[in-house]
Amino acid sequence: MQTLGSWEDQKTRDKNEEIDQDAKKMYFAVISPIKSDKKKLQVALYQYRYGKHSLKDSKEINR
Repeated sequence: MQTLGSWEDQKTRDKNEEIDQDAKKMYFAVISPIKSDKKKLQVALYQYRYGKHSLKDSKEINR
């Protein structure tokens, strides 16, 4: 399985400003194939905050 990703946030855009990353609401999506049904994908929305990520929503979709 190939994993691709990117991350863009305020801290990477403005390297001079002092930014508290943990106070920001940072969300990311993970899209992965479902092993038991190769015609479907799992799409999950996570929030990263204070060094931890938590699942906010998840859906299965057809390819």
